[in-house]
Amino acid sequence: MIKNTVKRSEINYLALIEKVKKEDKSPLFYRYYVSLFQEYYKNIPNTKILKLNEAGYLFYRSVIILDKIIDDKNVSDLKIMLFLQEKAIQKLSFLFNQKSIFWEKWETRKAEYFEAIEIENKLEYKNQIEFKKYIGLADKKSAFGKIAIDSLHSIKKCPEKTYKSLLESHKFFAVGMQLFDDVRDVKKDFLAHQFNWVIYEFSKKNNLSKFNEIELYNQVFKTGMAQLVLKKAISFFNKSISVLNKIGIESVWKREIINYSRGVDLFFEVANSYVLEMDAKQKFKKTKSNNSNFLNYNTIKDSVVKRGLSFIHKDFNKNFYELKHFRYVPSKSKIKAKGKIHITDIFQRAILYDCLADVEAKFSLDFSKFFKQEKLYIIKQRLKDNIGAWSYIKTIEEVAADIDDLAQIMLFFIRTKSTDLVKKYCSKAIDVSLKNRVHEDGGIETWIIPKDKLSPLQKKQIYFNTNEWGTGPDVEVVANFIYALHKYNAQQYRLIIEKAIGFIIAKQEDEGYWRSKWYVGNFYGTFICLKILIEFKEKYSNSINKAILYLKESQNEDGGYSFYGKRNENPNDSDSLTTAYALLSLKLVLQPDDILIQQSTKYLINQQNVAGNWEAINFIKPQRSEYYKSSVMTTAIVLKSLCT
Repeated sequence: MIKNTVKRSEINYLALIEKVKKEDKSPLFYRYYVSLFQEYYKNIPNTKILKLNEAGYLFYRSVIILDKIIDDKNVSDLKIMLFLQEKAIQKLSFLFNQKSIFWEKWETRKAEYFEAIEIENKLEYKNQIEFKKYIGLADKKSAFGKIAIDSLHSIKKCPEKTYKSLLESHKFFAVGMQLFDDVRDVKKDFLAHQFNWVIYEFSKKNNLSKFNEIELYNQVFKTGMAQLVLKKAISFFNKSISVLNKIGIESVWKREIINYSRGVDLFFEVANSYVLEMDAKQKFKKTKSNNSNFLNYNTIKDSVVKRGLSFIHKDFNKNFYELKHFRYVPSKSKIKAKGKIHITDIFQRAILYDCLADVEAKFSLDFSKFFKQEKLYIIKQRLKDNIGAWSYIKTIEEVAADIDDLAQIMLFFIRTKSTDLVKKYCSKAIDVSLKNRVHEDGGIETWIIPKDKLSPLQKKQIYFNTNEWGTGPDVEVVANFIYALHKYNAQQYRLIIEKAIGFIIAKQEDEGYWRSKWYVGNFYGTFICLKILIEFKEKYSNSINKAILYLKESQNEDGGYSFYGKRNENPNDSDSLTTAYALLSLKLVLQPDDILIQQSTKYLINQQNVAGNWEAINFIKPQRSEYYKSSVMTTAIVLKSLCT
């Protein structure tokens, strides 16, 4: 009986640790914190290091929970906190006997930490606070981190000068981290009445009572206060590295500081982009459309569609301000484009036109005047080179023309009975891609660049394709392109299309969906690939059936779909854009009265806002961690799904 109890206790402990690790969003190095300093203490057995790592992590998590208990004044996690502390001390007791100097250090660090809590609770924005005091506070708050160094030094001493330098390096790192956390936690700390250096600096010239947490967050960036604090954080990371350089030993600790500093540097660029984009959007918001003809949708009796079109109409009057992609080019980027903010809407408009064409067909309307003026706009956006195709963002010359933009524009011309425009403006780009960028497996590269006799600009674009954007082929882009070729001239491009379909089928995931490179989630790619396969449905029924099964298994209880389908653990994480693409896919393969179609339709109708729009959802991902989203875009795609 005793043995079973022990085993059950151990199982419960391991389960708790796994839960703690799963919920932990902090940097991974906290899980092996003692190992960061291992190079400064040679010949300590690795088994001891691993045990110290485990004990240190348990205590670190207990301190984080304790911080939360103090900040939130909520003791619900007190049991877990005490349990983790107890386990950590238990493990440390096996490593250090009662007479070890380690326990003296331990008591010192405990005293430092609780002194930090006391100091922080007394800080008020109305008082004058020296930065020196903030440095001391950050150092004391990181007291339990310093125990990692203390523990190694208690086992095997390194030169005293090195030990003191490590503690100094740790202090500078802790200050940098605290400053960075203060920038990120402005909203949270403001609501919790927690002291925050960014808010404190901002409060010197501003009355905090005039702001809510969102306005305050915007203002600390817009005034440059957040950026100043980020620069200060980076300067402390540099100080930390400088101290280590004097020791002259390369270590994991130094590498982690460098990596963390780079992350803060990237955040600094994001902060700059946030401000510049806000300013650019405010200026652009005041401009008006040069075109006067929008759609005549007055005869539509369907209130959902009519309200959606009304929302799009309002943005059209603002020169499609909300539809546009405002893209920031960091100062450290290799891109040499003029200006830091670049504005594009070529691809977005082409998708919008496709959606509006479905509304036109559904209600037997005539949008020809609107489409005529928009064709002129699209034609003017061609690149002025010997190919004359379209780039996603025309003002950045390092971004080459691509077959995804080309396909979307071709489809717009074809759907509006202007195949002559495809021949006149798209033929050269089609030929370049098919002669130079088709792979043996049927894949077609995304970028429209010839193989030979490259211009200096094309050489530069190839460099960026190889080193920054990626070279392709990308399955969702290939599918979009061959679908456009099929609609334009199925017979002429029959062999290319058949071979490319082989590539598309090979790229289908085992679960039945297609993974996109340039779009968020699993459902845009699935729709685009299904769209071409359905043109040959009897020939490719196995692949189509796999996709249908995935669609059936992925619908959430509310009738909606979420980015990653059945892989998403939260059944209530549906969104309108993903659901619209799922619905479009369902309508390709199922009867209109099918329950899946009915439930998705109901979900979308229920998600429409009072203004007539659907929420902006992350859609296009031009680069890692950068997303384009637009309420106008989501609204247009939802209308397409309802009207198809």
